[in-house]
Amino acid sequence: MAKQENQAIGRITQELQQANHIDDILKHILEHLHFHYDRVRVYLYDETTDSLIGRLQITANGQLIPLTSTYPFRTDPYTQQTILQNLPQIFTTNTQEHKNWLNHIQEESILNPLGNQEWAEIALKVHQHGQEIIVGKISLDNNYTQIPLIQKHLNQQMTFIRQAAIAISQAKLLENMAEQVRQRTQKLLETNNLLNEKDKLLSALQEVSHRSLSYLNQDEIIDNFAKQIIQSGILRSLMIALVDHETETVEIVRAFQRNLPEGPDGPVHILNHPKTCGTRYHLSENNITPLTARTGEMQIADSISDQRLDTKFEDDQDWDDKIAYFIPVKREDKVVAVLATGTRHKDKNLFLQHLQFMDPVFNQLGIALEHASLYQKVKKNEIHYRSLFENMQSAYIAPQNEWTKFQGRVKV
Repeated sequence: MAKQENQAIGRITQELQQANHIDDILKHILEHLHFHYDRVRVYLYDETTDSLIGRLQITANGQLIPLTSTYPFRTDPYTQQTILQNLPQIFTTNTQEHKNWLNHIQEESILNPLGNQEWAEIALKVHQHGQEIIVGKISLDNNYTQIPLIQKHLNQQMTFIRQAAIAISQAKLLENMAEQVRQRTQKLLETNNLLNEKDKLLSALQEVSHRSLSYLNQDEIIDNFAKQIIQSGILRSLMIALVDHETETVEIVRAFQRNLPEGPDGPVHILNHPKTCGTRYHLSENNITPLTARTGEMQIADSISDQRLDTKFEDDQDWDDKIAYFIPVKREDKVVAVLATGTRHKDKNLFLQHLQFMDPVFNQLGIALEHASLYQKVKKNEIHYRSLFENMQSAYIAPQNEWTKFQGRVKV
């Protein structure tokens, strides 16, 4: 019998060594111990919370069920006694100590005591670099068959338990390393994406700066700016509204969108929908576009039910999973334009991170628009004063001609 038991332990130990995933290891442990006991539970120690977390159990009928119970490691007297000993500890529910303990825990289902029952606990410990490391504990009982727990039989499981503790410890180490690798990989991807976005923004800024200041027409500036921003992949769509402080109005002048079916490098189409472009609001209105222009602060609408949105644009927007952003473009403290774009809800945080790097681009747009506006005003004033000069010249030349004619008549 002892020979068969040793062979079984050798076989299960080999399986533990071959298993890499912690759930597979726990399954092997439970199935082996269930051959001798009705119910077996495994709790793993979590260093970050200093608690024991129930991981998996096997019931009397052989069913594997995840555990959800968690309780503080330091305040459980049974765990403390088990950890201090190198051999399994047998406990009974028929003690005043146990009743006092039940009054201080939230889940009596941890051991599910019914009447005068007994259970055993075995510490899962390993020795590393001369130190004893707590891995967890195993709790088992025979409350279904009512077969008494025998210390000698429990002690015979210690060789297997030590191997199980080593296997769990190694699996937890691999699990932690895998999680660290995953987190570092995720951070690296986020960093690379952020660097790519910065490169795109830098290229867009250089292009906008180079071209925008060379244009003296607002339409050319707007078209160039939007195409550079959307073509770079920073935004998928863009609406632009210009602010006129003389008339106290803001007017939507352009709506741009990438032709997504043709891929990320597809052409940028200028959409001049009659329901969108040409729409004008007074700055005093509560609509989200003039509100942005009036306050100089970005506004966010994450639902079609937002009362600040214009209802006539509802059919043009897919609001099932969309957030709209209305961004002021300023020249010093004055808002000269409002930009509107959108993202999916899951991309909100990433977009807001990218947005802080787009300030130089928006500032450049504000400078270019003001530059073009001043040029147009100078040009308009030039035409006006030239007309006045020509009218004044005509008024001066006419009397001169009449005087010349009069002098001629007098000489005759």
